[in-house]
Amino acid sequence: MILSTRYSYMVFGLVFGLIFPLSAWTLSIVLSEFDFSLNSIAKIHQSSYLHYIIDMAPVVLATVFFYLGKSIESKVHLIENLGAESDWSNLLLNSTGEAIYGIDLSGDCTFVNSACIKILGFASENDLLGKNMHELIHYAHRDGSAYPIEECKIFKAFQEGEGSHIDDEVLWRSDGTYFYAEYRSFPIFRNNSVVGSIVSFTDISERIHLVTEQQAQLSELLRAQAEASRTANELTQLIDTANAPIFGIDTQGLVNEWNQEAVKLTLYSKEEVVGHDLVQEFITDEYKSSVKTVLDNALKGIETGNYEFPLYTKNGSRLEVLLNATTRKDVEGHIVGVIGVGQNITLQKRAQAEATRIANELTQLIDTANAPIFGIDTEGLVNEWNQEAVSLTGYSKEEVLGHELVQEFITDEYKASVKTVLDDALNGKETGNYEFPLYTKGGNRLEVLLNATTRRNVEGSIVGVIGVGNNMTDVRKNENALNQAQKMEAVGQLTGGIAHDFNNLLSIIGGNLRFLQQDIGSAQSEISELFEDAMSAVDDGAELTQRLLAFSRSKALKPEVINVNQVLDNFSRFAARTLGENIELVTELAEREMFVKVDASQLDNALLNLSLNSRDAMPNGGCITLSANRYEKGDLSSSNKAEALNNRLVSISVTDTGTGIEKSDIKRIFEPFFTTKEIGQGSGLGLSMVYGFARQSNGECLVKSEPGKGTTFSIVLEEVEDIGISDISSRSERLDDLLKGTETVLVVEDETRVRRVTVRDLSRLGYTTIEAENADIARAIIESGVKIDMLFSDVLMPGKMDGHMLALWTQERYPEIKVILTSGFSRGRADTAEDQTPSFLMIRKPYDMREVAKQFRNVFSQPLE
Repeated sequence: MILSTRYSYMVFGLVFGLIFPLSAWTLSIVLSEFDFSLNSIAKIHQSSYLHYIIDMAPVVLATVFFYLGKSIESKVHLIENLGAESDWSNLLLNSTGEAIYGIDLSGDCTFVNSACIKILGFASENDLLGKNMHELIHYAHRDGSAYPIEECKIFKAFQEGEGSHIDDEVLWRSDGTYFYAEYRSFPIFRNNSVVGSIVSFTDISERIHLVTEQQAQLSELLRAQAEASRTANELTQLIDTANAPIFGIDTQGLVNEWNQEAVKLTLYSKEEVVGHDLVQEFITDEYKSSVKTVLDNALKGIETGNYEFPLYTKNGSRLEVLLNATTRKDVEGHIVGVIGVGQNITLQKRAQAEATRIANELTQLIDTANAPIFGIDTEGLVNEWNQEAVSLTGYSKEEVLGHELVQEFITDEYKASVKTVLDDALNGKETGNYEFPLYTKGGNRLEVLLNATTRRNVEGSIVGVIGVGNNMTDVRKNENALNQAQKMEAVGQLTGGIAHDFNNLLSIIGGNLRFLQQDIGSAQSEISELFEDAMSAVDDGAELTQRLLAFSRSKALKPEVINVNQVLDNFSRFAARTLGENIELVTELAEREMFVKVDASQLDNALLNLSLNSRDAMPNGGCITLSANRYEKGDLSSSNKAEALNNRLVSISVTDTGTGIEKSDIKRIFEPFFTTKEIGQGSGLGLSMVYGFARQSNGECLVKSEPGKGTTFSIVLEEVEDIGISDISSRSERLDDLLKGTETVLVVEDETRVRRVTVRDLSRLGYTTIEAENADIARAIIESGVKIDMLFSDVLMPGKMDGHMLALWTQERYPEIKVILTSGFSRGRADTAEDQTPSFLMIRKPYDMREVAKQFRNVFSQPLE
C-alpha cells in the first residue's frame, strides 16, 4: 500500500517528533543516572513537566508534517497537472502542419515545433533554440537583397505590441534556398508586459505556383479571348474586304455571309441575299443540283475545291466561277454551315479559249506554212513535222514523230554539227541560218538553211526546239549559175575585146589583100596562090573570132529556123568520119519533126565540141548517142533557166559511155579554162563556148553524169513553128556581081586603117564617102547640112556616144538618113541572137564586100517611113 503524500509527511513528522522526547528522555536518564526503564521515564516526567511538553513533539510534528505533506501533495498535484498541460501543448504544437517558433525580445529562438524544423531543413531544435531567427531564416528578400531587422514585421509585433499577417515575403532554408511563406506574428504578454512573440508560418510555394499558373492561364485565356475577338474582327473585316468573293450559308442553305467582292461581282447587295436560299434563288437551273451537292457535302464535312460553274449576275451577265466549299464549325467542333470562296475565272477562261484558238491557229499555221518546220523535245525526239516538211523530205508525219531526228534523218557527215546546233538551242543559245545537206526519202540531196529556236513553256522552262528550214537547193543552183555567168561574162569581156581588135586587123588585112589582088589583076599562078592562102588565113581568122565571140556571147549570131532531125542527120555523117573507128555513133531522131531557131553553124560547132569531149572520155572506145527529144522539165539538174522557160522545149543531147564526171567537177565543168584532161590535151574553153552559145540562143546547156557510167550533155532550146523559109539567106548563096550605088555614105570608124579600107571598098562600089573618126565629128558633119544618104558606123567608139547612140540620134533628128551599123563585138547589144539592134541592120566584121554591097542596096531600096 502506497501512502499519499500527506500521510507520508504525517508519519515522517510523527517519527521526526519522537526524536525529540526520546532524546530528552535519554538525556535526562543519563543525567539522572537512572537506568533505562519505564520507571526512570516516569521519574524524569515527574521531575520536570518540560518532558510532557517535549512528549507532545511527535503529535505536533505529525500534524505539522501532515499539513505540510498535504500542501506538498497539492503542489505536486498542481505541478503534475502543469506538466501534463505542457506535454499536451507540445504535442499540439508538434502535431500541426504549420511551423511555429517563439522568440524573445532579442529575436532569439525560445521554442520551435517539429514542422518548423522540417520546413526550414534543420536537423533538430538545438539548431534553432537560442539562435537569432531573423539572421537565420529572414535575412534577405527573394531577389537576394538584404532585409534589415528594423524593417522586419515579425519584430514589429513585440516592438509595437500588435500582431501582423504577411503573405508576400520569403524565408530561407538551411541550404540557402528560399520559399514563399505566409506568416503571422503575435506578441507574448506576461504580467501585461511583452516578453517576446510567437510566429507561425506556412510554405505557400505550391499555392503561389498554382496561383501563378492560374494567373498565367487566366492571362492566356484573356489574351486568347482578346486574340480570338481581334481575329474574329479581323476575319470579319478580311472576309468583307477580301479581293475574292466569299459567302457563307447555314445548315439550311440560307446565306449568312456576303462580302463586298461578292456584291461587286454579282451586283446583288448584302441585304438582297442574306437570309435567302443561295442555290434556289441565285444559281442557274442547269447547275442547281451540282452546286447543291457540293454545299451539302461540305455540310457533311466533305469539302470540295475548284468546282467550276457559271454564275449569272443581277444584270444577266454570265461569269465563270471557281468555287471552294469549306465546312464551317463552331468552337465545340459542330458543323454550323459552309464558307464558300469563289474565284472569277471569266477572263482566264476567255484567255484560255483564246490561247487554245491561237494554239490551234498556230498549229494550223505551222502545219500549212510554206516552209518546212519541225520540233524536237529535250531528248531530241521529233514532236512537230508540218506538211511542207513532209513534202520536202518525203517522210510522212507518222514516220518521224517519236524518232530521233539527228541519228535517223541527218547524214553522218553532218550529225555532230546539227546535234550541236540543236543542243545549243536546248541550252537557250539559238542559231540562225545554219546550212547543211539533207537527203530526202528518195535519196535526193537538198541544201537546207536551218533556224533553231528555243521552245519554252508558259513558265519559261525549255521544253524543246522549233526548227524552221529553208530549201536553199534552187537558190544555190541559181547562185552557181550566176557565178558561172559572171565568170563567163568576165572572160567574155576579155575574149570579146580581143575578137573585136582582131576583127579590125583582119578587116585591114583582108581589105588590103583584095585591093592588091584587084590592082595586080592576072598574075602568075604562084602569086595567085599566095593571095588565096592569105585570104584563106583571113577567113580562118574570122572563123576563130566567131568562136571567141560565141564563147563570150558577144557574137552577133545568125539564127535561122532549122529542122533538128535534119541537123543531127547531117552532123552524124560528118562526125562519123571524124571520131575514129573505135567509137560507135548512134543517132536517135525524134519521132516527129521539131524546129528550133538557132545559128546552124554554131550548133554544128557545139555538137562537134561535145562529141570530141565524149570521144576523149572513152580512150578505149565506146558509144556516142546523138538524140533529139522533147525536154521534160526536171529531167536534168540545171541552174533552173530551162525550168523557167514557159514554151515547149527541145533537148539535143550527146551521150557517151565514158568515165563520167565527178560531182565536185560538175559544178565547175563550164568554167573557162577548167579541164579534167591532162596538160596539153585541152584548153578548158570548149564547154565554155558551148555554154555561151546555148545561153546566147536563149537556151541552156545541162549535164548529167555518173562516174564510171557515162555523161549526157544536153542543149535545151525553145521549139518554134516551121515557117518554111529561113530568116536570112542561105549560107551557100553566092553573088556573081557586086551591086553598086551612087549615094553619099558617112563612114564613122575610130580605127584609121579599118576606116581607110572601108572607104576604099565603098568607093570601088561607086559610093561617095565622108570620113569621121568618132560620133562627135559625125554629128558635126551631119548638122553642117552636107547631103548624106547613109550613116555607116562602127558600134564601139571612144567618147560618151557610141555608134548605136549615134544611130538613134540620127534617126530621131534626120529620119531621111539610112543607118547601117557594123561591129565585131557589141558589148552585149548583139547577144540577143539577132542580126540587128532594134531598127538598125548590123553587118559583122570582118565583112565580105559582097554582103556589104547587097545589104546597102537592100536598105536604099526600102522606102522612108
